[in-house]
Amino acid sequence: MHRTSLAALVLSAGALAACETAQPQAPTLPVGPGFQVSTIAWADSEATTRIAYALRDNGGRTELCGAIASEGSAAVTTLEPQILNNTRLASGETEIAPGLAYFTRTGSVAEGTPATCVVTEVPWNDAWAETPPQIEVKLEEFSL
Repeated sequence: MHRTSLAALVLSAGALAACETAQPQAPTLPVGPGFQVSTIAWADSEATTRIAYALRDNGGRTELCGAIASEGSAAVTTLEPQILNNTRLASGETEIAPGLAYFTRTGSVAEGTPATCVVTEVPWNDAWAETPPQIEVKLEEFSL
């Protein structure tokens, strides 16, 4: 008969948990002077949603960093995932990001707020430093 003590099981479980690989943390960039801010004013309330974003060259590819914050209504805050999934970043016909779901959801997009970054497959365009791509909301109505 093989006996295993509770202490041995707990130690084994702890050792297995320690061996699990941690998910890599997405890189962030603090919101600062190089960021653009797009504001959505909600027709039915005093609430606003602000999306801060910045682009930079990362080895010839476009890196996009962003954060979102809503003020004035808790209901609008709950819409942030829908807003990000239905918002794109584009420059003319060039779509840089078809959705922005990875953007940091935060209470503010003030300077210093961490913005999540992702390197896209889109080649970097030096013109974007002078004329940044624009946020485009694909829906006109959102529902709770």
